[in-house]
Amino acid sequence: MKEAKSTNLIVSIECGLIALLLAGLLYGILQIGEHVWSLTAAYLMLIVMAIAVVHRILSRKFDWFEPVNFFFLAMGIGFGFRGIYIALGYYDSPVGIAKVEDFEYYVNLASWYGLLGMLVFLLGYSRGAYAEKVASRIPVYRPRIRIKVLYCVVFLYAVIGLLGLIVLIRESGFSFVSLAMANLSMKRHYLESGGYAAATPELITIAVLLLGIVHFTRKRTFLFWILLLLASVWPIYSSSRTSLFSIWLAVLVAYTFYRKRFPKKVIVTIGLIVILSSSALVVVRGMHGKSSGAESIKGLAERAFRSITDNLLGGSALADVVVFAHILSAVEPSHQDLKYGSTYLTILARPVPRAWWRDKPVNLGNWVAIELYHRPYSYNERGAIQVAGIPPHMVAELYWNFHVAGIIVGMFLFGFLCRILYEYIKVNRNNAHTVIIYSISTTYVLKFTMNDFSNVSTGFLLEMVLLLSSIYLISGGMIKRVNYRKAEMTAAMERPGA
Repeated sequence: MKEAKSTNLIVSIECGLIALLLAGLLYGILQIGEHVWSLTAAYLMLIVMAIAVVHRILSRKFDWFEPVNFFFLAMGIGFGFRGIYIALGYYDSPVGIAKVEDFEYYVNLASWYGLLGMLVFLLGYSRGAYAEKVASRIPVYRPRIRIKVLYCVVFLYAVIGLLGLIVLIRESGFSFVSLAMANLSMKRHYLESGGYAAATPELITIAVLLLGIVHFTRKRTFLFWILLLLASVWPIYSSSRTSLFSIWLAVLVAYTFYRKRFPKKVIVTIGLIVILSSSALVVVRGMHGKSSGAESIKGLAERAFRSITDNLLGGSALADVVVFAHILSAVEPSHQDLKYGSTYLTILARPVPRAWWRDKPVNLGNWVAIELYHRPYSYNERGAIQVAGIPPHMVAELYWNFHVAGIIVGMFLFGFLCRILYEYIKVNRNNAHTVIIYSISTTYVLKFTMNDFSNVSTGFLLEMVLLLSSIYLISGGMIKRVNYRKAEMTAAMERPGA
């Protein structure tokens, strides 16, 4: 009886939420004369997301760090809220609009394709029973933790990462003058031209998460916080908000699963640090060259707020519907043929240093910026292109390669893989090594959703190879799930004081 009442309450609340959102949609349609279809698609996307989230909350099944929530974050802002922002006439980016003929038509089309991609993703993600079967058959690392090996790996990665960080900062022309607003964003171009040296700061992030096994489960160590701050140096210096967010998010996910509780105070603290840091980077980049000494504090605050809002909804961050509109404008009128998978094959060329292959294909985000947005570019002494890249997101790249069929098949598979990832941590949430793997993987769910495949895959594969090989040494190898309980008992007996 109680269960029936609970179900009726959930249904009633969801119906009320749908009615409220539909009323907002109707009001918006009556208020505007253009972008009606993109507004409708954006609202429908947000309605579906809201229903999915509210249903899980009311059913007491909501998990803040479930992969679907990171997918919602990228699509909800990039397609949902940005679509409404465009429809209401606030989007005035000359870069985004001027390069697309018939802007309204292609934004409308992109919005509906984005809605299709989200629905197919949810269809794949809903295959929970099948995902659980697959996850239960994937081997798991032994629960054993070799402390001495762990500290050796942490020391090695921290030293190499720190040396690489110093080289990167020096090679990018560091000086106190270079910290001026005009030069802050330009440091990111060294990520494209720096080769393997540009990936070395990631080793500090891996060291942080490995040390977190000790810090969160056994003995707290001040070294953990020192390494975490060092891991944040390069993202802040290069003005990379995504990297900064990913590092702290991975730590927060690991903390939550290690402690088996949702840390409200920690989340508020970390959230404030990340938000303030990211906002500062946005404001510095958005306000450069526009301030005057006589401007009031109120005027500065208003422009700072507008800079943050415009950057979040008026820029190209996350899964951008406007970037998709640019790609559609190139593909739909047959100005350019479909790629038929060629954009995914560029991952084969990425490991080759540009010094060995001067004509190596450019980053896909750079190609979009140059060919579709017609942004000015230059070459540095290493032969790498220097341009503010605009990477296509997953839905756009799938369409660009295989049209609508690519969106349907690709997003279904992506949703199913995300569900396997979540079922794997549910089955092995007591395994400290699995927690590390999951904490990094969840950040890549967000990155894969909002970036091009080759660019993200390169970082993901490199990070996973380093992480998994380290865990193999620390744990002593992998075992089948059916033998895990016995290995857990053996590991408990080996602990000091057992």
